[in-house]
Amino acid sequence: MKHLYIVGSGDSGWGFEKLHFPQGTELWGVNNMPIKHPSVPWTRIFEVHAFARKGETWLRKGQETFRDLSVNDYIASLNALDIPIYVLPHEECPFTNAVTVDLPTLRSKYRDFFSTTLSYELALALEENFSSIDLLGVDMTLSSEYRDQRPSVTYFIGLAEGRGVVVTTPLDSPIVRNDYAYGQGVSSLTLWDMRINALRSYNEKEIRRYESLIDQHKGSLATLTTMVEFYTTLQKGYPK
Repeated sequence: MKHLYIVGSGDSGWGFEKLHFPQGTELWGVNNMPIKHPSVPWTRIFEVHAFARKGETWLRKGQETFRDLSVNDYIASLNALDIPIYVLPHEECPFTNAVTVDLPTLRSKYRDFFSTTLSYELALALEENFSSIDLLGVDMTLSSEYRDQRPSVTYFIGLAEGRGVVVTTPLDSPIVRNDYAYGQGVSSLTLWDMRINALRSYNEKEIRRYESLIDQHKGSLATLTTMVEFYTTLQKGYPK
């Protein structure tokens, strides 16, 4: 039994870093996910975008920065993790542990329908005969993702399940879920409704986290005050 977790940055993956990943399980991340969550036992990183040099500066998709990091620092951070980094066959590759995806083979075996990094991950998972796949944070609810990338992901999920692979998604992930059966009702949720609900859910989680931190802060202040009063009393000496 080969088990795989594929982790994206969508809301349904919130808190995944606290999960227990059994020994021998593969855990695949994309782009800067392993940098954001270095304590997670990642086994592979997928960074399939084009990189190019501009003097001493590396560019990613023509840009000098990526998610609050210079591209040079981003590259150095990924290389420092010492994890295989799966790339596409571009002209230049900045990664020391690069593994090139065999794109011609994938295109010869599946529809040429690779519109997102997740498509490559799922196709490669099929090639490597994983028996079960957990998708965490794979929601595809942003406008461009929903329009251009989601169909490819659902295509490969269908292929996997058709081959007997058990594909699991969180209950709050909309990737392969609908709120009604066609012919038996009308959807009560539009894409905007789903995105608004997802944002509300995220905000509620952040508010709870913020309130928990505030409570911890108040508790720490109370403890500090008690300690200050105690040691002040000691310095003055016990009352006679």
